[in-house]
Amino acid sequence: RAFLLLCFVLLSVALIRPQAVRAANAPNVLLAYDSLNAGDRKQNNVTAMQRLLTSAGATVHVTSISDYQRGGLARGDYSGLVTMINWNEVPVVSRAFLHEQRDFTGPQLHVGGNLSGNEVAKLHAQKQTLYRRQLQVSLLHGSAQLLPTTSAVDVLTNPPAAAKTYGSLHIQGASGSFPFGYRFGQAAFLPYFDGQGISLLVAERLVAGLFAPHVREYQPLLTITGVTPYSNLTLLKRTAAFLSAHEIPFAVSAATVTANT
Repeated sequence: RAFLLLCFVLLSVALIRPQAVRAANAPNVLLAYDSLNAGDRKQNNVTAMQRLLTSAGATVHVTSISDYQRGGLARGDYSGLVTMINWNEVPVVSRAFLHEQRDFTGPQLHVGGNLSGNEVAKLHAQKQTLYRRQLQVSLLHGSAQLLPTTSAVDVLTNPPAAAKTYGSLHIQGASGSFPFGYRFGQAAFLPYFDGQGISLLVAERLVAGLFAPHVREYQPLLTITGVTPYSNLTLLKRTAAFLSAHEIPFAVSAATVTANT
């Protein structure tokens, strides 16, 4: 039965998979990261974001912030910007990048911590930093996921009515919530991204909202839902390996089975 189910899933994907059609004004996006942080395998996050942008029809240029070539954003070489912070403990010190990021007026997404004051101003919200708190992200349809405890997580408060939010962050054992995915106009923010689960689902929505309007057809993300610790994880791994090998964008949404998982 497991083999037949795997065949069905793979055959279905092969038959329905559309290709992104690039328009003449397809976005030219700069993906700038602070560090690959190989000790925590954060290089995989950069790769996942690059694939997500590519699936939206964008041409992606990847660079470390320290290697950023002065003038690229200022000259208009890029129509979009994604800033990815993989190492919150080390602040960004490239003045050239920070200056041009501040003045950039195109669509831009900040992923991770170290959200600057200029970025917060573009988001039209206020920043609050949570230190060593256990956070859970949840979606409206009920999916929830615990996030790894980190030294600090930036969140947004007091969002305007015009802001779009995707999912919510909750502190374990406390009341109240914060937006997880957030977008206001041309600016967007995602406090946590690991290239899978709910963070990938929300990142896909933010990328689609910022960059996909520039293409005639958007390649959807295959979502595998209802995964629990009791699911056939061997089958799931085989499916994921096949999808990755064929560069088919997908996300796995894991459902909790008790309040403490």
